[in-house]
Amino acid sequence: MNTTSTKWVPSLTNDEYGMFPVEEMVLAGRRQKVYKNVSPPTSTADNQLPKTFRHLLREGTRKFADRVVVSSPIPLPADFYAREELTFQQVYDRALALAGILRERGVKVGDKVALGGNNSADWVIAFVALQLLGVNGVLLNATLTPEAQVHCLALTGPKFVLVEEAMAGEIGPLADELKSKGVGPIWCWSSVKHLPAAAQAGVQEISSLKPAAAQTVRDIDAGTSLEGLEADSDAFIAFTSGTTSMPKGVLLSHRAALHMLQTSPLIMARALLRNGRTLDEVMELMNTPPPQQPCHLMATPLFHVTALCGGFIAQYASGIKSVFMRRWSVPEAVKLIVANNVQFLGGVPAVVQSVLQSPDLPKDWVFNRFSYGGAPPPTRLAGDLVKRWPGAMPAMHVGFCGPDYVSKPEAVGPPMPINEIRIVDPETRAVLPTRGFGIIEARGSNMMKGYYNNPKANIETINEDGWLDTGDMGFIDEDGDLWIPKDMIIRGGENIASAEVEYVVSQDERMACVAAVAVPDDVLGELVGIAVELAPGQVVSPQEIIDFADARLRYPARPVICVVFDELRKSTGASPTDPSTRRDEQGAQERGQEGSP
Repeated sequence: MNTTSTKWVPSLTNDEYGMFPVEEMVLAGRRQKVYKNVSPPTSTADNQLPKTFRHLLREGTRKFADRVVVSSPIPLPADFYAREELTFQQVYDRALALAGILRERGVKVGDKVALGGNNSADWVIAFVALQLLGVNGVLLNATLTPEAQVHCLALTGPKFVLVEEAMAGEIGPLADELKSKGVGPIWCWSSVKHLPAAAQAGVQEISSLKPAAAQTVRDIDAGTSLEGLEADSDAFIAFTSGTTSMPKGVLLSHRAALHMLQTSPLIMARALLRNGRTLDEVMELMNTPPPQQPCHLMATPLFHVTALCGGFIAQYASGIKSVFMRRWSVPEAVKLIVANNVQFLGGVPAVVQSVLQSPDLPKDWVFNRFSYGGAPPPTRLAGDLVKRWPGAMPAMHVGFCGPDYVSKPEAVGPPMPINEIRIVDPETRAVLPTRGFGIIEARGSNMMKGYYNNPKANIETINEDGWLDTGDMGFIDEDGDLWIPKDMIIRGGENIASAEVEYVVSQDERMACVAAVAVPDDVLGELVGIAVELAPGQVVSPQEIIDFADARLRYPARPVICVVFDELRKSTGASPTDPSTRRDEQGAQERGQEGSP
């Protein structure tokens, strides 16, 4: 049996240096591995993990107050290319003001407040405000349909809903329906005067609200009325993509979300050791700040754990500046990279790949770090990056980094020291030996607390010993590295189960058989394609089938191509969907969603 990697260097995770010590403790009635140093830092020299987001945000602001933390587009209806820059202190001060407004309206530790929008300075301000209050943030996925947003809000019942202008336009007209489902008022952090009357009627601009009393703001800054806020308190709820049904809410604690403060440098330290550095050299490098402020192009949405638990947390830990975009555009991305001296590029692999291939990127431009995940990268990507930038270190977000990744680019990598993974038989649940192919189960202190308000899904997903059924199939090799063969279409980081597309298209009774497949794309990595077999006597054009699917699928899951086969079952090697059976399999793919950051 192989449940953990043997490749971690022990001196990184024991108490000899105290940088990444790991211990076991009981959490939620289960024994789990945790990073040992979890307490508020007392000095800038501490290598301790902040207990909560509040501790992280306050300490980061104290250390880097005058640095620019974000370069962001100004909300519409401003000029499309208009931008603003805010320092750590400016974000903190504005967040305190918003937190004061919320507290004077009854928001307290553990309450839920929803946050909806794309990356912007105002999104960051709102998130910081929620965490200063110890609030459980409900992070709405801005790509979902209004119907799905209503579901997510009704599921969680937040006291208030804070949104950008685009989402205000979508859910503002639904304010009465949301109120009837137990959802609080909708507030917008920017102007809504350019929106339709129905949207304006359901939304209030935050700028129109009475500011909080100065004493309220001082109390929040000082940390009064925060009893019960601990490392294992609820930090936020993110949402699964929603494959064959509505999205599920994934509840994470502060401990789980903040583990990347230790895990990310641990991955880097391990890679440096395996690249020939001595332990003393690694410790010196890890404790020496860079000569200039690092700058990161944040192309992944903050409502995804990829960006929030990776890039955003790193900003406050290391004083990094993030550059946001209104929407993804390679030429615009390159302009921002040059204008802001971006040397750290991350996100989904498609982002890195498209910048690498762009003719607009100066030939002499230097990147020193790449970090990506959320979708399978092209096999050659790591090698291409090292070839062009020999001094850079490509890394998966939580997996391989450096030489191991370059030599084994198709593997996920070893589990983190606070994680255990195992492979079990899908039928018997017996643990399989090395290279045995089966269901991947994982446990550790960075896993989700559970699906919010969904006890049935929790029972189906997490067993009594804390092992989480990821819904993915894979195996562990002789080195302890995890491999996950392709089983999802991943469009720019959005998980799209074939079953999601097949189920919808198969509802058209003119279909006899449907198969959804990945279509390679240079920018997004993969797009959705469908192959169909028509029922006897039916005549339907590919465009009609695409139109049928478009009307029923969320945007990322819509097919870009449809091919009609006479006999699909004989033309494909997969197991295409027979509508007569697929209607009984609606939930089969849903567990393969984000369960840990």
